Amino acid sequence: MKNRTKLQLIGLVMILAFTSSEFICNGYAKAGELSRDFAAGIQAFQSSEIVFHSAGKVSDSEHAVIQTWVLRVAMTGQQLDAAINTTHNAKDAQAAVNAAIDATTGLLNSGVLGVKNEESKAALQTSLVTLKAILGSILALGGH
Repeated sequence: MKNRTKLQLIGLVMILAFTSSEFICNGYAKAGELSRDFAAGIQAFQSSEIVFHSAGKVSDSEHAVIQTWVLRVAMTGQQLDAAINTTHNAKDAQAAVNAAIDATTGLLNSGVLGVKNEESKAALQTSLVTLKAILGSILALGGH
């Protein structure tokens, strides 16, 4: 009877361990999808801004500031992707999400809000709200 109880306990522990590891992997998988969505979103933002600039709706000086911030946001996105998809490190992922939020906020405050054309400003702001929502979703997963 003792051996049977031990075997049942070992079986239960193995099932729990498998279930827990699957949950953790699924959390990283979802966070990985979201980090790819973030990367696609910043690329779409940049493409839209370039279209507005080419159409004369974003001035050369506004464009230069925005592109500098886009580079910063993209770099934080790369760090986020590495933390989630390569190293599976929740602490690094949370730090990368926070850095991406800061860079996205900087892009909004220092770049987009300075755009004089209201149509362009509104469209770019909407893109940034979407990017921040993606980052918030990653944080809601607990950084992984």
